[in-house]
Amino acid sequence: LELNDNRFTGTLPTQLSNLPDLETIFLQGNQLSGTISDAFGNLKKLSVFDVGDNDIHGKIPASLWGLENVVRLVLKGNALTGAIPDGEPLRHLRTLGLEDNKLTGTVPGWFFFQGSQLLSLFIGNNQLTGSIPDTVNLATNLRALHLSDNELGGQIPWDNFFLLENLEVLHLPGNELLGPISPNISKMFSLNDLDLSRNHDLGGPIPSDIGYLQDLNKLNLANTGLSGSIPPELFVAEKIQLLDLHGNSLKGSIPSDLNK
Repeated sequence: LELNDNRFTGTLPTQLSNLPDLETIFLQGNQLSGTISDAFGNLKKLSVFDVGDNDIHGKIPASLWGLENVVRLVLKGNALTGAIPDGEPLRHLRTLGLEDNKLTGTVPGWFFFQGSQLLSLFIGNNQLTGSIPDTVNLATNLRALHLSDNELGGQIPWDNFFLLENLEVLHLPGNELLGPISPNISKMFSLNDLDLSRNHDLGGPIPSDIGYLQDLNKLNLANTGLSGSIPPELFVAEKIQLLDLHGNSLKGSIPSDLNK
């Protein structure tokens, strides 16, 4: 069923849950309202459930974590509330999109497990608290992690991130995370997009090691309480296209390498 990007109104049709052989539901970008019925968890053959960018409210039903064959689960851009319910790991899931809702509670540690196929996790722009789970390193296939604009605190678990060898995008802006940035950040050698902006108490210097992230093309460290000087090694990263360091307490001269 593919009905994306139309102007359908009314409630999310629960009758779809009576189609046991249904494999995909694409309803993103409409004007659907109401809640997500528990009955959708009965669609055991479903590989895609995408109802993003609608006007759906209520809580995420725990039954969705019973969709054992789902590969893409997208609920973004709605008005979902409450905590993310407990559930069983979805072993085939590759994309989980929960961003731009009103979710509370913590980031579930069980999202990350050995054997996970998860490639992209989007939970930004909610009201999540707590810390980034220590289990994050178990999702070794993870390529993109977006936790921006929540209320997450505590130290950034750099040692756990170092074990994510495939991680290319790490977005953590607009939280309450603490630094400093690890002096060994070049261990995240696949990283090409790093955004830590608006974590106002990150503090510390910009580590010179960051210049040895050879694939880095976007770096946003704005409004993070950084001090010290800009290390010249930063401009060893020849692929860098976007560099934002505004709103800090950096001093000294601007490296002459900047115009190379």
